[in-house]
Amino acid sequence: MGIVTGLRLPVAIDVDTTSSGYVTLVLFMTLIVATSILGKVIYELHFSPLRQIPGPKLAALSDLWLLHKLYRLEKCGTLERCFAQYGPIVRIGPKKIALNSIDTIKPIYGVGTRFVKSTWYETWALSGRQNVFTIIDPKAHANRRRITSQLMSHNNLIKYLPAVNHHIASLVKLIDRKKKLGEQLDFLVLYRYLALDILSSATFGKNFQLLESGQDHPFSNDLDACVAVLPPRGYVPSWMWVVVKHFPSKRWQFLLGGEQRIFDYSQNVVMEQERAPLTDPPTIIRKYLDHREEDGSALPNDIIIGETANLFFAGTDTTSNSLSFITWELASKPHIQKRLFEEVSHLAKDEVPPLEDVQGLQYLNAVLKEGLRKYAAAPSHLERVVPPGGARIDGHYLPAGTVVGVQIYSMHRNANVFVRPEEFLPERWLPENETEDMRRHFMPFGLGSRVCMGQHVAMMEMRLALVALVRHYQLVVPKGFDYSSMEMKDFWLVFPKGHSLKLDVVERSE
Repeated sequence: MGIVTGLRLPVAIDVDTTSSGYVTLVLFMTLIVATSILGKVIYELHFSPLRQIPGPKLAALSDLWLLHKLYRLEKCGTLERCFAQYGPIVRIGPKKIALNSIDTIKPIYGVGTRFVKSTWYETWALSGRQNVFTIIDPKAHANRRRITSQLMSHNNLIKYLPAVNHHIASLVKLIDRKKKLGEQLDFLVLYRYLALDILSSATFGKNFQLLESGQDHPFSNDLDACVAVLPPRGYVPSWMWVVVKHFPSKRWQFLLGGEQRIFDYSQNVVMEQERAPLTDPPTIIRKYLDHREEDGSALPNDIIIGETANLFFAGTDTTSNSLSFITWELASKPHIQKRLFEEVSHLAKDEVPPLEDVQGLQYLNAVLKEGLRKYAAAPSHLERVVPPGGARIDGHYLPAGTVVGVQIYSMHRNANVFVRPEEFLPERWLPENETEDMRRHFMPFGLGSRVCMGQHVAMMEMRLALVALVRHYQLVVPKGFDYSSMEMKDFWLVFPKGHSLKLDVVERSE
């Protein structure tokens, strides 16, 4: 007697309610699953259009290989080792290819390219609200980019310089205050406060006052929640994410809720800005509110909220983490710190120097560029999709739909371009040493038409912060410091293994 009346299995096996019937069913289903898995293995390794491209066998079979490396915080290093073993083109998924060749950059990322972003980027849309980072369609992106690029231009950002200077001065005051109280200085935290205070002032017109209070704001915790949740969901099948997001853990459910909490907070601020009097300069939200499309229509609030959240994702831990690693290099290499101090020692100590006085400092710029080379904030491969008709990349034909990406981490460690690439050597970027090949391989803010629009504010913030820090203090590595805690790990963004940078400072008398 069958379990369901009239049900007949493909090979005419009758299912009865006896134990032998259940055993037969289990064996039959196991055979189907095993055959399916075996079929996929045979196809991916022997019949897939990508079978000729070298790489780990497990990677060819499932995207879970790459997800595993992501959660082990070693994706960039793993791909670098793959390039060393297999060459400049490596298969890292059933339909994914990682590249390490300068010649592949222009066709994939150049202006007018037909290679569009992969759907992984859509996972960064705040509660489904697309922003300039997540939009895939080139025309829609170009329209949105025109708005944001005006706000992020150097000339516009100069208007916010008084607020930036105020926060740089607040950073110095907080360091002084903590030093007098004998409190530990964690520069990873201090720089995050700096980035969030600068962004909140310019975007919301509401200073979070993290540097003044020395305390976290709930907004920063919700950013952490989003960074923990958003990247991984782009690597798992949608059906699996539906299961994973219902995992009954209070901590996990709190992290999942960060997305909605940021949306709610941003929505409230947008509503406040609609009613608030105009300021000089106007906040970034106000500029979004005042924008008009060609047909005279305003931007929907959902779009403004999505773009607001994107500014904080793009401008907080990216800047603060890279700046922390640079500060670590200065503290652990006194000769570099000494040379930088000598360059900035003529600047007034009791005030933030004018930006124009620090932009042309050659050794400062060399330190920053070397820091961004070695510790680019988002250094992994930037995924793009092969367009209809396929493409020939690095001597291999890749069918349409293949996801490809050049890894910045590896481009920045090309030993033929950067001598002793794992060493921190600012001198390589001095005018007499810098080469065209170095400039071509230097891409800390991304590539092509999708290059990071926040790079101007990031460079402004890092220049002024480093000058103020080195002008006021000598950075010292504490006794007993665990050097392994500063090993670079990556989970889409890079960060220190120990999740902190606790240094001592000695106030300069000069």
